Amino acid sequence: MDKSIVILGAGITGIAASYYDESDQTIIYEKDNSYGGICGNFQLDDFIFDKGIHLSFTQDSEVRHIFDKVPHRSFEPHPKNISNYRWFKHPIQNNLFSLPIEEKVKAIVSFCDKNKVNTENINYKNWLYSKYGEYITENFFLKYTKKYWCENAENMDISWIKNRVYTPSLEEVIYGALTEDTPNTYYAKEMRYPISGGYKEFLKPIVNNCNIVFNAEAISLDLKNKTVEFSNGDKVNYEFLVSTIPLTELTSITKDISEELKSRAQNLRSTSAILVSLVIEGELNFDDIWFYIYDEDILPARAYLPGKKSINNIKPGYSTIQFEIYSCKAKPLKCSNEKIINNIYDFIEKAKIASRNSVILSDIRSLDHTNVIFYRDTIKNRDYIIDFYEKNQIYCAGRFGQWDYLWSDQSLLSGKNAINKIKCKVGNENRR
Repeated sequence: MDKSIVILGAGITGIAASYYDESDQTIIYEKDNSYGGICGNFQLDDFIFDKGIHLSFTQDSEVRHIFDKVPHRSFEPHPKNISNYRWFKHPIQNNLFSLPIEEKVKAIVSFCDKNKVNTENINYKNWLYSKYGEYITENFFLKYTKKYWCENAENMDISWIKNRVYTPSLEEVIYGALTEDTPNTYYAKEMRYPISGGYKEFLKPIVNNCNIVFNAEAISLDLKNKTVEFSNGDKVNYEFLVSTIPLTELTSITKDISEELKSRAQNLRSTSAILVSLVIEGELNFDDIWFYIYDEDILPARAYLPGKKSINNIKPGYSTIQFEIYSCKAKPLKCSNEKIINNIYDFIEKAKIASRNSVILSDIRSLDHTNVIFYRDTIKNRDYIIDFYEKNQIYCAGRFGQWDYLWSDQSLLSGKNAINKIKCKVGNENRR
């Protein structure tokens, strides 16, 4: 193509867009000082921490062709859950063995009594009741929804669920209440992770030829003159723009847009995360890679062990663990760092994972965007905004550019799709 393309954001989507464009004229502008975005990582001394769990389980052959060029290990996932300091296999709904017998009976009886959902007024809450009954919904899912999504389930739609939430049969629920020896019903049967370098190492095969300008945040977008201004002083013209920055940020920097567009963007919601990373002397008393935390008095919703993903993330004689605490603008986290750390220290001791005295390093940092919150008007507002920008030769892609629950492989293909749309448009113009 002989058309100039500017890409906003050097996460997995922006890098993929540049890779599939195959032009040395295409430039990516990235606000941070390194590529990877949410797929990136950081180091505490010699210990590598990803920004969250990050494991690849893609079945897409094109993405596998890229990722498999990187030396990696493969394994079957066995995540765990903890509730009231009892450990459960995952998913919890068909692995209730650790419950007291009285609670198992309540769970099974309410599962049998579950009602069909009213499809005319469907939301995540009544969907949960229709799939799992009262006990499992109220003791596990509603609590976790508040912690992970920072929203009440009745305010969320179900467009994001797809195969992410397992719906067991009655036989599976009963079986999982009677024994721990249950089959793995997690949606991914194989996980993959780079041998070294953290999760972003999977991007190495497509990043080497990218032209990336770092420390350059987009601060102004002029649709009429097709220019973008950046925090480093650059001002560039574009023929086409691929935006992987959050839709809410894109609208905030765009000049002369309608009040309706602004209003719709203001109604888009996402979570932010506080990542608490610990380096611990010795071994942790946990054998798997990650676990989910249902208790509302424990701040994190989820935790993972970097050294279990790859021994090259740690040093011999040490272990690491990272906790994820979620919040949003409507429900900000009103805790000091000291309170956050003490809450986690209390948890790891009560759960018998580690002693607070074994922690030799700790780090607290934030991520501005982690998950799209799917309230009931999200899709309508998102599509209106994306359609507006496409009419102005701006193609939104990636988890927050596209404002969707995309995994990393889907985010990569989203970048490819944006470039394909541009190529198609250029081809149509050339044929006129």
